[in-house]
Amino acid sequence: MRLLLAGLFIFLTSCTGQGLGGFVVNDSTSGGSGDGGALEPKPRPCAVLSSSYAATLLDVAQRDGVRVFYTTNPADADVLPDLTDADGDGVPDYVENILRQAVHARAAYNGLGFRDPLNSPRYKAFGVKFIDIHVRAMADNGLAYDEAITYDNNPLMKDVCGVRIDLSNNLASFPGTWSVVAHELFHLYQYGYSMFKQSWFLEGMTAYAERVIRVGGVKGMGTTTLPATQNDLDTLVYAVPYNALFDRLAYLAEQDQAADMPLNPALFAGAYTDGSLIFKDRLLWGYPLIRKMLENVEEESKKISKEKSWDPVSWAESDQKDAQYQARVMRAIMKAVRDSNLATGGVAAEVNAFLALTPP
Repeated sequence: MRLLLAGLFIFLTSCTGQGLGGFVVNDSTSGGSGDGGALEPKPRPCAVLSSSYAATLLDVAQRDGVRVFYTTNPADADVLPDLTDADGDGVPDYVENILRQAVHARAAYNGLGFRDPLNSPRYKAFGVKFIDIHVRAMADNGLAYDEAITYDNNPLMKDVCGVRIDLSNNLASFPGTWSVVAHELFHLYQYGYSMFKQSWFLEGMTAYAERVIRVGGVKGMGTTTLPATQNDLDTLVYAVPYNALFDRLAYLAEQDQAADMPLNPALFAGAYTDGSLIFKDRLLWGYPLIRKMLENVEEESKKISKEKSWDPVSWAESDQKDAQYQARVMRAIMKAVRDSNLATGGVAAEVNAFLALTPP
């Protein structure tokens, strides 16, 4: 353990100036209340888990409230296949690049006005201090979990509450053009806004949001038209996790498709260990509309909690995924569209037909 902590100290100090150079990505761990000194409620206890895999993740790289746990022990099932460490700082490049994508994408999301997960009422209620990424041998590329957790069988995770992402330890040619870290990270933003976990909402919006580091303001130039009938809505949106709804709406909402994201220019200079840029361009269309959607969905989540007398930050998993609430999520999305006045010019008929499907 002493060797690990020494290695971590070397990593943290040697990376000064290689991360975000002073960009503020989160203030929830600063120790201040943020409201002139008023005391915040004592956090609730987060879930305490034990896991055989978690017990083996005894290496960690950490920066700006993000922790990446991994193992280099060849006896462990989750050992990194590629332990290349080009700069010799004691952290494999694979892990360092995961950390860099997470920190830069988070700074971008926050800079665009999305509320950091750790500043959300949900995760503040449990005293969550870190976004934790567990690098594992897994069939999926990545998974994001909504529960606030800690692990009592790992001394690096014990007694500190985090919200977790699992990431494959063997993504081919990572980082390349991969955006899986940014993708899974945005799910944590969604979880911070509301309790809803319908896949069409989570995956459709996040497939849009990961464009923050990819080429193009939206996927496919947003050319897939909006659903015009209830059958379209059912079969092309509700039944399709990675649907085109959010890309199309973001495309229609963007007034200047050539405009850079309004972020600190130094952020765009962020690079992976191989020198390639993290941000493949500076475009993300329609993000104010997407942000407003999340704010509206948050209000709908609060309303249902009040109607049902549910804890607003802790619903049963079955209730989070219950399809009976998808129409209410859609109404919240449509309200953002109505308030943005998108039904103008040559797309008025398309937008109005879409808005007519779920009355306000």
